[in-house]
Amino acid sequence: MNDETVNLDTEGINVNSSFSSGLLLCLGCVAMIPGARNQLVNSVTFFPPSPSGYKVQPNGKVSLYDLHQAKYRSMNSIWKDAVNRVPERKCVDVNFISLPSNYCFHFKYPGTNRTIIYSHGNATDIGYVFVHLLDLSSRIKCNIIAYDYSGYGQSKFKPSEKAIYENISNVVEYVTNTLKIPFGSIFLYGQSIGSAPTINYASQHSQSKDFCNLGGVIIHSGLKSGVSVLCGASISSPWYDAFRNLDKIQKITCPIFIIHGTNDRQIPLSHGKMLYNLCQKPYKPWFVDGAGHNDIETVWRDEFVSKIYGFISSASMQPIMKLGKSEKVTKDNYSLSRMTTRTSESINLCTSETENNSEDDNSGEESISALNNESVTRDIPSIKQRSNIFHNATRFSTQTITSSNVPRCLEINVDVPSIATEFPKLRDQSQKKKFTFQNIIDLFRSS
Repeated sequence: MNDETVNLDTEGINVNSSFSSGLLLCLGCVAMIPGARNQLVNSVTFFPPSPSGYKVQPNGKVSLYDLHQAKYRSMNSIWKDAVNRVPERKCVDVNFISLPSNYCFHFKYPGTNRTIIYSHGNATDIGYVFVHLLDLSSRIKCNIIAYDYSGYGQSKFKPSEKAIYENISNVVEYVTNTLKIPFGSIFLYGQSIGSAPTINYASQHSQSKDFCNLGGVIIHSGLKSGVSVLCGASISSPWYDAFRNLDKIQKITCPIFIIHGTNDRQIPLSHGKMLYNLCQKPYKPWFVDGAGHNDIETVWRDEFVSKIYGFISSASMQPIMKLGKSEKVTKDNYSLSRMTTRTSESINLCTSETENNSEDDNSGEESISALNNESVTRDIPSIKQRSNIFHNATRFSTQTITSSNVPRCLEINVDVPSIATEFPKLRDQSQKKKFTFQNIIDLFRSS
């Protein structure tokens, strides 16, 4: 356990309020309905961006979406933009990888086995983070493999908690078995919702003889658990909680580097502090003064690169190479690591099913040029506007849960006979195909 702890502030710790207690009770009741817990988690958690940040053509060619021009650009034109700004990026080769359920970009820096497996944040995909990772790879002199979750970008199937855990397992298997990268050279990096698959995989495999030698784990703006984002960063998690990072991080035996913004309003700083306090082998955390949820890697770019470089060098017990030179840039030169391309569309995704993506079943690697998407700041919504994994789906106007202030977007599909059996008072509504939190709250108010 971590001997050097940090003080927990009261930000986001709300568990004793009537609002939080009532919401916990409501969520617990919903979780008892067969199948409802997973449907609820999936509907309020995952927001694939629209349009997707990249496209895969039938011939295997890949293009990236340019937000400035609102269209997909050819790889050659985007590559020229990237290299013209920073010629050093030319040394990073990029391969497009097709796995059975998802796609990846492999940024290959010459002469090194050190590899970061990057789990991106919500409301983005590997297309929108392309240049961010291309630049990072060139400056810290490491390989980076960025993968999409099921249902994100052009990856197949629908997103779910189980699916993202399977996604990272498939990627690690590919890296170790196909690319022959040893565990000691692998670093798992999870940002925002990406902290969940990162911590889950590391905790499940920490007792493995090979995995004990994992290079390290980086948690960037990570969450303590799903329910805690809604109800406050309490010390314990209810039985029905999702993304139980706080419970799992205690099992990880490799070095862990925690990064979090002090002004993060989507996942408060208290989450990062709790995760840090429970690390077995913590690296000195970086709590970025004044930073929010999505701006650390852009506003604090040079320091961000230096911190990642320092952690990997320290965990590897030797310097990598000389740190890549700084580029005088603005935010326009990078895609954010987590962004909502169309806020209203992302919010509407709460109540609509994710469409099936491309059914292409190509496998292997397609070599592509280093791409660039400089369209970052155009129409980027403010923090309050951004679609959050939970906050936009659960914004209440008062501290008391009533049927009038429950968000309509929290609509879940459940099996009608099952819910009618569990809650006889809803039998009169058995012809309906959907039930909402409003139905359930009305039920308990009348009981």
